[in-house]
Amino acid sequence: MVEKTKIRATLVLTLLLLTACAPSVGQESANDSSPNPPRLPLQKDLTGLALMPDATQDLGEVRIKVFPHTGEYTGPQGREYQFSEVSLSSAGNCQFQHPSSGAEIFKKTSPFQKIHFKVSDLQSPVVAECDHPIKVIRFNDADRDFSYRGRLILRKKIASDGAAFIEVVNLVHFEDYIRGVVPTEMPSDWHLEALRAQTIAARTYGYFEILKSRAEHTYEDFDIDDTVFYQAYEGTRKEDPRTDQAVTSTLNQVMTYEGRIIKAWFHSDAGGRTEDAKAIFGVDAPYCVGKVEPFDPALVPLDPWHRAVSFATLSNATGLPNARELIVTEKFGSGRVKRIEAFNAAHGVRGFSGQELEVMFSMRSNYFEVSHTSYGFLLTGKGFGHGVGMSQWGAQVLGEKKNWSAHDILNFYYTGIKICQIGHCS
Repeated sequence: MVEKTKIRATLVLTLLLLTACAPSVGQESANDSSPNPPRLPLQKDLTGLALMPDATQDLGEVRIKVFPHTGEYTGPQGREYQFSEVSLSSAGNCQFQHPSSGAEIFKKTSPFQKIHFKVSDLQSPVVAECDHPIKVIRFNDADRDFSYRGRLILRKKIASDGAAFIEVVNLVHFEDYIRGVVPTEMPSDWHLEALRAQTIAARTYGYFEILKSRAEHTYEDFDIDDTVFYQAYEGTRKEDPRTDQAVTSTLNQVMTYEGRIIKAWFHSDAGGRTEDAKAIFGVDAPYCVGKVEPFDPALVPLDPWHRAVSFATLSNATGLPNARELIVTEKFGSGRVKRIEAFNAAHGVRGFSGQELEVMFSMRSNYFEVSHTSYGFLLTGKGFGHGVGMSQWGAQVLGEKKNWSAHDILNFYYTGIKICQIGHCS
C-alpha cells in the first residue's frame, strides 16, 4: 500500500510540474510533436472507389485507438461506461515521457501491478514505453483488459457534451498490429493456408484503411481504432505460434488491383455465394464481384440459420400497427434481400432494405427467405456478414478440403488481383 501511494504521488506531482510548460488539450494539434505520419493525397481509379497510391510506403509505427469504446460495437472490446480513469500494468521496465520534449515523467524499473491515471492527471499527453507488453486495465470487465506491444499514449480529450475523458492510443509497428488482428479475426487452430489468406487480407485491409485515414485526416490523434468497424484487434491477447507463422511467412504481402492497394473486404460466411461490392457498399470494386463458391455449402456448419418473428415483434420493429405481411420485393444477384416490405391493409406499407431488416432482427445476414407461420414469420437464411470479398469459412474449407494455397484462395475471392510485397508492387 505504501509503494502504491508513493508511485501515485510521484506521478501526479511530476505531471503537475510539467503542465506549466506543456501544451493544453486545446493546443495539442498545434504543439504536440507526438508521431504524426505524413498525409498522402487520395487518388481514385476509374471505378470511383477511393484507392491509395501503389503499395510503396512502409507504414512503420501505426496509431490504433484502444480506449475508450463508446459506439454500439458488438466486437470483443464491448463498451466502457467509465472514461475518466484507466490503469496500466506491465511485467517489464517502463518509462513514462512527455511526447513533445521526451522529458521523463516517471520510470518503473521492475514489474508493477497497476499505475492509475485519472483524467485530471493528464493536463498534457503521456507516453508509456515498456520492454514487455503493457496492459490497459478497464473498469467494467477484467476479461477485456488487453495488453499491447509498442507504446501507449494517454491523452485528455473533451467530448461534445463538455465532459473530459481519457483516450489511449497504441503506437505499434504495423506487422505487430497484424499479429494481433489475425487470431482475433480467425481461430488460430484453423488450416494454415486459411490463416495465411486471412493474414494477407487483413494486412491489405489495414494498409488501405490507415493510408485512407491519414490522407483524409479522418482522426486527429490516431489512424484507426481496434473495433470491428475496421478490424478486431486485441493486442497480444490471442497471439498464437500458428498465426505468428502465418504473419511471418507472408511478411509484407498485400493485394493490389491495377497497381493500387485494394479494399480487401472479408466476412465470416458467404452462404455459398459472395456478393458484389456495388450491391452492398455502393462502390464499383471490380476485384470484389459475386461468385459461387466451389464447394458444397453443407461443409460450413453455420448454415442454415433461423429467426422467428411474431406479428407483434414485426409491428413494434417497423412501426406499422398490426402488420400481417412481410414480403421480399427485390433481391440482389446473389439472392440476398435488397428490399422487403411489411404490409397491413388498414395502415399501408413500410419498406426496408435487407440490411436494415438484418439489423432490426439481429440476423446473421440479409441472405434469407420468409415463410408464414401461425404466430408470424420464420426467416430462414444462410451466410454470416455482408458477403463481399473473402469468406473466412470458405477459406477454411478450401484450405482443409481442397488443399488450396493461400494465394489460390485469395485469387478466387478477389478477381484480377496481384499479390506482392509492400515496396515491390508494380
